[in-house]
Amino acid sequence: PTGQSRLQGPKVQALASHAESVRSAAAEIANSMERDFVYLIGPGNSAKAVCEILNIDGTLLGVDAILNNAVVGTDLSMREIEQLCNNRLVRIVLGVVGGQGFVLGRGNQQIPPSIIRRAGRRGIIVISSEQKLAQLRSCRLLIDSGCSRLDADLEGYVRVRTGLKRRMVMRISAAL
Repeated sequence: PTGQSRLQGPKVQALASHAESVRSAAAEIANSMERDFVYLIGPGNSAKAVCEILNIDGTLLGVDAILNNAVVGTDLSMREIEQLCNNRLVRIVLGVVGGQGFVLGRGNQQIPPSIIRRAGRRGIIVISSEQKLAQLRSCRLLIDSGCSRLDADLEGYVRVRTGLKRRMVMRISAAL
């Protein structure tokens, strides 16, 4: 497993449509949101599907925040995220950049390393379709938080939500 060039690609099977699988994964995430946690919803269609399930107008290219199923911030800056998450429990919902595999560091740089560290790998919820994951050139997801020590701490494996009661285990690696 340590030889990156020798990792086998994920098994490909008959898959649900991209939109259908992402929507069912988003519904599962929305239904499992814990009270008193701030959920930062990253940019992109996959993450935004969580907002749609909750009937919240989220921003496609920004980071939004949800607390107790209500929107508490949209298109947030780094400073606003830090203020909003101060002394609160945090979860971060992120999509995968298609073709590249980035989860952190491309399009969501406004999420500060301090908040990512507080959430930890277990508090990062990744959502994607199986098709998008199967099309990645490398068999891993990439992170570039802006803090190499944090990136190293986050490396490992994550269960990506790919549909209702469906997960795909992917390796997270620091971008080189």
